[in-house]
Amino acid sequence: MTRRNLCLVLCVVCCALLAGCGGGTTYPKSSRTFSFDAQYGSPGSLPGQLNRQIGIDVAHGTNPDIYVADTGNNRVQILSTSGGPPVVIGGPGSGPVQFREPTDVVLVGSSLYVTDTGNYRVQQVTLAGGFVREFGQAGTGPGEFLMPTYIAASASQIFVVDSQVARVQVFDLSGNLVRSFGTFGAGNGELQSPRGIVLRSSGGAYVASRDSNRVQLFDGLGSFVTGFGLPGWRLGELNGPEGLTLDSTGAIYVADSGNARVELFQPTGVPETTFGSLGGGPGQMRQPTDLATDGLGRTYESDTGNSRIQRFVSP
Repeated sequence: MTRRNLCLVLCVVCCALLAGCGGGTTYPKSSRTFSFDAQYGSPGSLPGQLNRQIGIDVAHGTNPDIYVADTGNNRVQILSTSGGPPVVIGGPGSGPVQFREPTDVVLVGSSLYVTDTGNYRVQQVTLAGGFVREFGQAGTGPGEFLMPTYIAASASQIFVVDSQVARVQVFDLSGNLVRSFGTFGAGNGELQSPRGIVLRSSGGAYVASRDSNRVQLFDGLGSFVTGFGLPGWRLGELNGPEGLTLDSTGAIYVADSGNARVELFQPTGVPETTFGSLGGGPGQMRQPTDLATDGLGRTYESDTGNSRIQRFVSP
């Protein structure tokens, strides 16, 4: 074989390897775009500043408040999008309305439920910072936690992801265990370091399995329905997915943390587009970990590595 032919063979092999990196089907990217609109918070420990926050929730409306699990500052904050002062709830510790590395927060009526990860519990607090109740303790038994992380809520139930036990436990609003689903593994209905969870209005829950690089849909009883995602960086692929949210059409938004982007999937699981790139500028991301929507077509991203919340709009 001549040198020229050898070079051609090597070139073909390299191109094939690069094209196959990540595997799976090649999907066309839609023309839909998302643009940076606003930033809330900056690095620090003062009110309104954030320290590697993770979970967020957003009320619906024109100028919604943003509810933030300010993880590194061991507190919860309520940030105004209309210029009002921030509300700080809690501080470090293990007592009522004290936190150790809280991961996520969800708004239910006039209360917040917070996964108090380092204290192996969930706390319910008022929007003014008053203590209501707590439930959970360290362990692997029913109603116990080893690593409670992400949380979601319906009108009557609280869904808590335990990333270390690889399960989701469902409680009523008073903290009584109703059921659980999920077990460790890489098969259908199994979870590997589960993270984000979001509930469908029609019933069922999507759960992000970070170490499996996929998202699975479970029905209202916790049985596997379908899943999507493969390891990689191309459209339809994921690298350490974390938080999830849905828009009014039922489309699924995934905080694709390792790829420093948000990936949008149609309700069928077919990927549509991505937005975001690695960096610290407007619209860029470092370790996006959670997402929320406000009912008006705006998406909020918890940009953990940059200690800020970003808002995006889509025409």
